[in-house]
Amino acid sequence: TWGNIKFEDGAQVPAAILYMIIEGGSPIVAVLNVMMPLTKLAFAHFCHSRLAKHVGAWLQRQLVQAVRNGNTIRREALLVTVSASDELTGLVFPDVDAALADKILGLSNFTELGSSGSNIGDNQAKALAAALHHNTTLTILNLENNQIGVGGAQALAAALHHNTTLTYLNLRKNHIGEGGAQALGAALHHNTTLTSMNLASNLIGDGGAQALAAALHHNTTLINLGLDSNEIGEGGAQALNAVMAETGRNVVFMG
Repeated sequence: TWGNIKFEDGAQVPAAILYMIIEGGSPIVAVLNVMMPLTKLAFAHFCHSRLAKHVGAWLQRQLVQAVRNGNTIRREALLVTVSASDELTGLVFPDVDAALADKILGLSNFTELGSSGSNIGDNQAKALAAALHHNTTLTILNLENNQIGVGGAQALAAALHHNTTLTYLNLRKNHIGEGGAQALGAALHHNTTLTSMNLASNLIGDGGAQALAAALHHNTTLINLGLDSNEIGEGGAQALNAVMAETGRNVVFMG
C-alpha cells in the first residue's frame, strides 16, 4: 500500500545519505541508493491512486467472474486479496445482477456497494433488498441512475425496517414515484441508522414529499435528504419547509 511504500522507501533515503557520510565510498553508488527510493516514492505519490483504481476494478471483475462460474478456489483467493486492501472497501458492479451481488456480499466484509447506471430494475432491487434484511456490513448503497420503480422502492423500504447498518442510500435518477417515496417514508418511522438518502429525480410529487416530511417529524437519525427535480408543488414544499424549521434537517429540493 501507499503507507508501506512511504515507510520503507522514505527510511531508505536518509539511511543511504548517512552511510555515505560515515563510510565514504563511491558517490555514484550513493546517488543511486538515494535516487532509487526517491523515484519509487515520486511514482507512488503521483500514480498510486489511479493505479489502485484500475487494479481494484480488475480484481472486482475477476471476483465477479469467479463467483458467477462457481470457481471456489479462485473466488477465495480474490476475496482475500480484495478484502486485505485498504483502498477496496466497496464494490462497483456495472454488469452484475442483484442476486449475484447478494452472493458476493455474503462472502465478504465490504461496506460499500455501487451499481450506478447498471439498468437495475424492480426484480433486481427486490433481490438486493432481500440481502439487506440480514446483511450486517454494508453502510453505503448507491443505486443511482437505474430503472427502479415503485415495487423496487417498496422492497428496499421493507429492508430498511430490519437493516441496522446502512447509513447512506442513493436512489437518484430512478422511477420510484409517489408510491415509492411513501414506502420509504414509512420505513423512516422504524429505521434508526440511515443518516443520508438521495431521492432526487424520481417524480415523487407532493404526495411523496408530504409522506417524507411526516416521517421526519418522528425519525431522529436522517440528517440529509436530497429531493431536487421531483415535481414538488406548493403543498410538498410547505411540508418540507415546516419540518426543516422544526428539526433543522438538511432537505434539498428544487421542485
